[in-house]
Amino acid sequence: MSALDQQFLDLMYSIVSTVSEIRLTQNGPPPHFIPGKGESVYSAFLRAVGFLKYSEEVQNTIAASVRVNAGFNIVDRLLRSKDQLAEERKQNLLSFLTGLRDQLEKYVRDVGLMRLRRIRKQIGTFSPNPRADSKKSTVTFGPDFNKNMALVNQEIEKYDYQRDGIGALVREIDLLSLFLSSLNAVVVDITTTQSSTAGSSEMPLGKMSGPFVEMISLQAKSYEHRLSKLIETRVSLNSELRREQEKLRMIRTGIKQITEEPLALVSIINVMMYMIKEVKYECRECRYFNTQPVEAVVDLGNLSPDAKKKEEEKMAAAKKRMAALRKAMGEKGGYCTYRNANIPTSGERSCKDVWELVGNDYWTASDKSDKGRVDIMTKAREKLDPRKQA
Repeated sequence: MSALDQQFLDLMYSIVSTVSEIRLTQNGPPPHFIPGKGESVYSAFLRAVGFLKYSEEVQNTIAASVRVNAGFNIVDRLLRSKDQLAEERKQNLLSFLTGLRDQLEKYVRDVGLMRLRRIRKQIGTFSPNPRADSKKSTVTFGPDFNKNMALVNQEIEKYDYQRDGIGALVREIDLLSLFLSSLNAVVVDITTTQSSTAGSSEMPLGKMSGPFVEMISLQAKSYEHRLSKLIETRVSLNSELRREQEKLRMIRTGIKQITEEPLALVSIINVMMYMIKEVKYECRECRYFNTQPVEAVVDLGNLSPDAKKKEEEKMAAAKKRMAALRKAMGEKGGYCTYRNANIPTSGERSCKDVWELVGNDYWTASDKSDKGRVDIMTKAREKLDPRKQA
């Protein structure tokens, strides 16, 4: 395995390990939870990077050891912030991810697939038990030598028609095994006693039967030694084929984790690039954006009295600020329904304008495409699925 192989695999192992550690086993709201299996692997990854946040009701059930703390993840530190330093870091990360994806695609195209083609040319498809498969005899020989040779010729013709799918090495193993079986049939034919006219029985070749049998047996032993070496080579190549297939699954086609959802390194890179390039932290792309106010009282959750008072002050200031902004600009927007506060927004203003928060603390990616919201959570989940890659 090359150093580049190991780097890609180590990166993927590290990501999968992290996702496995924080994945929730209890049930929750679909599509982020799969009935009977717990949290979706895709949702666990999006939560790990800080892109997905559950409701406070679900959040309160999550153990501290598997929580993703605000401010300590990729999204909070790089994508949500609006300051210049964060923008520079975001572009640096995007440049790195673009280069890594190009490198991965080049590796798959020029190294991984080439290795698979080379091995498959020798042994065809993967065999669960190559040593046992190589010893199987599909042709039965009888005492008639001429018929035996005709059977051998038929098998050779069959392999000539199928040589591309079987593999050169497997074809050689099968034909050599076939030839050995025909030699054994010859030995049986030579050593089968026959009745003479004098009433005595003797070998078909008379006194020369012994030397001919010895000559054929010596040759057969040489072929058997060659056959054993070929079988061991097939076993080795079969193991290598499996390793190469597993590497490409981890990098491109996807390995299945717990919930039977495939996850691949290329897909992970793609969703990160999508988040950096296409996701804008603005009201219409937030799950709390609505074109109409919601009919509910303000929900401050399980906050302490002091925290509730501060939150109420924030809401009052935000409503006053945005009402003045709407009046001055004459724009019609929607409403920020975070905590059911119904704070009016203007145009496509972000949390920076609504709540005066540089880091968009209240912004959560939408997972529905109704009421003016852009469905970006579904797009992110689809990009994590290697089966849905273009």
